[in-house]
Amino acid sequence: MGANDIRTAVNISALEFSDDDFKGNVLSALNNAGLGAQHLELEITESTIIADQEATHKLIDDLRFHGVTMTLDDFGTGYSSLSYFGNLDLDWLKLDRSFLVKAMSNDRSQSIYTSVVKMVHAAGVKVVSEGIETQEQYRYIKKLKVDEFQGYMISKPVDSESVTELLFPSISNKKCNA
Repeated sequence: MGANDIRTAVNISALEFSDDDFKGNVLSALNNAGLGAQHLELEITESTIIADQEATHKLIDDLRFHGVTMTLDDFGTGYSSLSYFGNLDLDWLKLDRSFLVKAMSNDRSQSIYTSVVKMVHAAGVKVVSEGIETQEQYRYIKKLKVDEFQGYMISKPVDSESVTELLFPSISNKKCNA
């Protein structure tokens, strides 16, 4: 993995996303930081979509046109609807940890989790499983061919200096030896 492969994911509230200047602010911030849009991933929840589906659809399309990665976050919590998902051109769907925990504890929930992953992949969207903490969970999502995962199995949350050491150990070691 190189620096060009790294995306920074930012959770966006429904209020922020509905701001008329949101797209301009995002693009301006990227420009001011000297970052390419491919390095930014915006995570929105279904509550964001519900507020104004037409405006949300347009904004997602506009941001993706500029190269920003769009993700539907926390899927599987509360009221999750595949119809909202199906009406949007998204890059990623993040399956919430609580959905995984239920899937690991009963067959019916596991069938639903498995089916969601298959449907999302069939739609050409990548899947992230959140909350991977055990080998059993890892084996399960690996069997499903989940694209990425997050959780304590990889690392607990870390500060910016520690993330550099995790992602680029050879660079961090060179820095220490210099």
